[in-house]
Amino acid sequence: NISRCANTSCIDIGTTSTKALAVLPNGNVLESRQRFYPTRYPKPGYAEQDPQQILEAVKEVVNGTLGYIAETYTLKGICFSSAMHSLMAVAIDGQPLSPLIIWADTRSTSQAGHLRNTELGHLLHDQTGTPVPTACCAISVWRKRRRISASPRAT
Repeated sequence: NISRCANTSCIDIGTTSTKALAVLPNGNVLESRQRFYPTRYPKPGYAEQDPQQILEAVKEVVNGTLGYIAETYTLKGICFSSAMHSLMAVAIDGQPLSPLIIWADTRSTSQAGHLRNTELGHLLHDQTGTPVPTACCAISVWRKRRRISASPRAT
């Protein structure tokens, strides 16, 4: 019975919150959940989040949404959305070694500007379709120039 089929659960991991929907094939929303989390600005130009808070938010909204529909509907698929870039150092075992440096972080603006105008910057743009962001490759350059290491355990 198609009316018993929750076609999709959609999860959006955003800058300020994570949201989840359970949606029927006709587009009607069965259930929605949302959990907010903060962004820290410890210094001018810095924009960081706690990766553990985001993971917990994802688990909470997914479990809540799917728990609501589990006894009545059949799940046919799950989709995730997470626009924008972030960077974090990760240990070999997958544990975070740094805060999540989000797209709004501008500490490496000058390095990103330089990288954009290099052969590597153009290659990255061609391969990804987006300009060199300040919070990805440029952060690595920024850290290296300041001799900042995330951890000897980082991958």
